[in-house]
Amino acid sequence: MALGALVTAIDDSDDGGLRALLPVAGRPLVELQLRAVGAAGASPIVVLVDDPPVGLTGLLDRLRGEGLNIVTAQDAADVAARFEADALVIQVADGIVPDLAQLQALAGVGTPQIVTVPDKDAHERFERIDLTRRWAGLSLVEGRDIGGTAAMLGEWDLSSTLLRRSVQAGAELVAGEEGEGRGPLLVETPADAADYSRRMLAASKGERRDWVARYVTPWLEDFLTEKLSASGIRPGWIALAGLLLGALAIPAFLLGYGLAAVAALLLSMPLDLVARRIASLRLRTIGPKDWRLALRWPLVGTAFLALGWWLFASAGWGAMMAALSLVVFAEALRPLREGAKLETWLFARRPAILLLLAFGLAGQWLLGLLALTAYAGGSLILAQRLRAT
Repeated sequence: MALGALVTAIDDSDDGGLRALLPVAGRPLVELQLRAVGAAGASPIVVLVDDPPVGLTGLLDRLRGEGLNIVTAQDAADVAARFEADALVIQVADGIVPDLAQLQALAGVGTPQIVTVPDKDAHERFERIDLTRRWAGLSLVEGRDIGGTAAMLGEWDLSSTLLRRSVQAGAELVAGEEGEGRGPLLVETPADAADYSRRMLAASKGERRDWVARYVTPWLEDFLTEKLSASGIRPGWIALAGLLLGALAIPAFLLGYGLAAVAALLLSMPLDLVARRIASLRLRTIGPKDWRLALRWPLVGTAFLALGWWLFASAGWGAMMAALSLVVFAEALRPLREGAKLETWLFARRPAILLLLAFGLAGQWLLGLLALTAYAGGSLILAQRLRAT
């Protein structure tokens, strides 16, 4: 059965703009709603808006460019015309940040449902259903109910009227999630979304597997994530930027610009993590097999080989053999490293770059290369022994 979605974006916020455009985790609230229903498989996604401002129009065009089937409607009759009678439609109320797990569950039930929250002080701004329950701003309705509501609507509000008709038609009332960091959020002012935004930014931070990402660069990663999440930059572009910076280090080493090469590698270090976090905030994923992430180590390994070639002129074949050994040890370590005891402290891309910076600033490039080779070889031996025990 076809699954669509209806997102309402009509009400104004206290500052006079659309409530749907209030920022949540650096992006407009309606963007989160649209991405959420799109991730649940809804198509088409109808946005009910009287007179879309330029900011909303641009946002919708960008999301269409990412593959979401979004159309706008100015009234109830226009909305009804977008859905087949037997279609199931996820209804998201104006200003609601739905519980994402509840939304995914709702998309798979196959029969009309209304998600509720208990009638208590924390939910006093949510629309009342009866003496004990209020609407969580999320429901699943049939296309024929939207058509029937539009036919008798008059001057009434579509969202509220559709809710009442669904209740009268016997739609199942389902208690929504509650608890710390769970349940729906009603956003009417920028302050309403502040705590939720902080939780989203924190939740986007996955496990950090090396000591640099865990202890040295979290502040930079958090800063970049917060700033770039509010921009229109796509996560894939950020990952690609990290890849290009890593590639830039190769000719820099070959030409003898060691510090410039390390600087490029340093700038690349947090960008894969930032890209993944921003993708998570936008309800998308960048998997580890994505070529922009899969090529990170090959490029850094090639940069170390370029360092060995640069040092060849002054140190001879010893420098080149050290670089080759470093790359071989690191490559052999990769399948053993993940999940190993002491994984955080084993050789990895980011620690290698940071340690090379320290030696480079002291002008000890060959000593740094030898130290990294010893670090990689020692990590390989340790990982093998840990796995054997």
